[in-house]
Amino acid sequence: MRIRVFVFDDEPTIRRVFATVARRRGYEVEVFGGAAPCGPPESMCTCSSGERCADAMITDYNMPGMNGLDLVLHFRARGCRCPAMAMVSGFLTAEVAARAKELGLAVFSKPVSWKDLEAWLASHCEAIPPDRRLTDHYPTGPAAAFRDPQE
Repeated sequence: MRIRVFVFDDEPTIRRVFATVARRRGYEVEVFGGAAPCGPPESMCTCSSGERCADAMITDYNMPGMNGLDLVLHFRARGCRCPAMAMVSGFLTAEVAARAKELGLAVFSKPVSWKDLEAWLASHCEAIPPDRRLTDHYPTGPAAAFRDPQE
């Protein structure tokens, strides 16, 4: 089964490492060089029932323009169907980490244990319903400007 992971981070080296961890498990990876919102604030998710753009998302917390927590809130407010989201940062306060956990995000501190990140990805991706469909709406919309051209 095809599994897709989105990676959002403004640091090129970190993006590549996260992408490598996911690809090593055989996942398809879309990499974005920053917080890449899915459209104007009033727009809703364009995936229909049973569809999603990604099976898992990994986002850095500290990014220019929009932090990772705000990015997740943006997705959630628009009805995003991605079931597994994680936030990574070397600068998380206890308050931000607690808020992320309240929202159901996995929280990883930098330096990240790649073993823990792989285990998190595996545990969520093993539970993917076989009848879900992946769409290509997100990476071809406004977020296309944030795609990492080297990935």
